[in-house]
Amino acid sequence: MQTKQFHFLDNQQLQRHTLGAMTIVLADKNELKQIRETWQFLEKQSKKAGLLSSWDWVESWLEQYGDVVAYWFAVGIQDGQVCGIALITKETKRSLPLPVKAFHIGTYGEPYADATQAIGNTVLVMDQARNEFYQALIATIQHHFSWEEIVFDQLEQSEATVVEEILKQISERAVITRALCRTFDFSLMKTPKTSILDQFGSETRYTIKRSMKALGNEFQTEWAENEEQALSILDEMIILYQQMWDKRGRRGMFASSRFSTFQHNIIKKLVKKGSLLYFRIKHEEFGTLGCVSMLVSDGIAYGYQIGLKDFTDLPLTTINKKRLRVGFIVHSLFMQECYKRGIKVYNFGIGEYNYKREMANATSEVVTISLRRNYLPTIRDFMVKLHNQSTLSQKLLSWLLSLR
Repeated sequence: MQTKQFHFLDNQQLQRHTLGAMTIVLADKNELKQIRETWQFLEKQSKKAGLLSSWDWVESWLEQYGDVVAYWFAVGIQDGQVCGIALITKETKRSLPLPVKAFHIGTYGEPYADATQAIGNTVLVMDQARNEFYQALIATIQHHFSWEEIVFDQLEQSEATVVEEILKQISERAVITRALCRTFDFSLMKTPKTSILDQFGSETRYTIKRSMKALGNEFQTEWAENEEQALSILDEMIILYQQMWDKRGRRGMFASSRFSTFQHNIIKKLVKKGSLLYFRIKHEEFGTLGCVSMLVSDGIAYGYQIGLKDFTDLPLTTINKKRLRVGFIVHSLFMQECYKRGIKVYNFGIGEYNYKREMANATSEVVTISLRRNYLPTIRDFMVKLHNQSTLSQKLLSWLLSLR
């Protein structure tokens, strides 16, 4: 590892906490210029810098959410050298009857309505110091912050294993939530260098071919190669996505102006680096069938957003519209293009749907780990669950909120 001096770390006014051979220095937005330099230096040195721990992602998030979410930077120093860095955010403006003093690791903690909802979280740290950095990071928050919960959101699977081992040595209660992701691992293809369609089961192949045939097998695909193309696809995806959720009577992610602006901004930094994919499928008669975006980290494409054309009110005589599977068409063509361009794994993301089970050939997990000092976070989770499941409880929660 190359060495470099960061003189702002010598500032004795910055809070610091030492555990064993690791010292964590806490810095805030006043040190942003030096933090950027430190972060980018570590990113070049690390072999496992994930997308969500890249400075491009973190800086974009801070630009959009930094005015509403309190945040700090934890810089790890071992043997006199900087070896790791993490963003700490304070959970903010989540309207609940029982506010919880929660601190999140990474670009999380924003209001629910504006949440970025990205998965595959990691911290930026040199491999040989990963365990020690996590241990010292947790100890620093416990010592320097008034906390009731410390949250590691949507961790990539191997990263979660490290944190889970550390938590076995900590007295506070840990709540671990695992979310299954259906994936298509291109290395597991039965017959490499063939069509992705041939990799599916017979029923799934028939479903896709039947839907394609009903539309005349006339499709034009577009992979965004530059910012202009990606922005065009995003704008059309927002329309399709919101139409879908409006029809269901629910609020879609793009109803948040913060979230929408964030999506536009990250395009400018990530598309040219291949870390953000945008794909569109058009039909000569019916126009755009679907738009998809995925985040790419270490060769894995993580499903992020999708907007599909609604055929409910369109004339279609070649097939029963209830049997038309536009999403199957869009995903299969996108998967084929990802395979062609060297993506290792196509991750459909969190959530169980039939199409994911039918089109996947493997699974993985993302893990959220919550370290809890008292029972307030558990009570909050219970109330949120009730709110999501019951109309009566939604009314009760709304009434409770009105009393605040």
